Amino acid sequence: MARSTNPAIAALTDAELVSRGCCAGLEEASEWSGLSANALYDLMNSGELPWRRRGQARLIPRRALEIILEGVFAGPEQEKQPRPGAARPA
Repeated sequence: MARSTNPAIAALTDAELVSRGCCAGLEEASEWSGLSANALYDLMNSGELPWRRRGQARLIPRRALEIILEGVFAGPEQEKQPRPGAARPA
């Protein structure tokens, strides 16, 4: 699976990303996340959202979507706080 440009996702191993299962493609990922297929394509093309091809389908790890959605719905105060266990800047 390609590495994500999102640091929170890039820190996870492939096994951690798929431990909760993959979405069965773009349609399910779109329904589950509430993001449009175009928004998901944009995230995949930018490298922020990792994905894996199985036949014609693109499989998107549910955990990666959860992390992206946490960032989208986080308020400004939450974004400034480091994630638990994250390295603090020197």
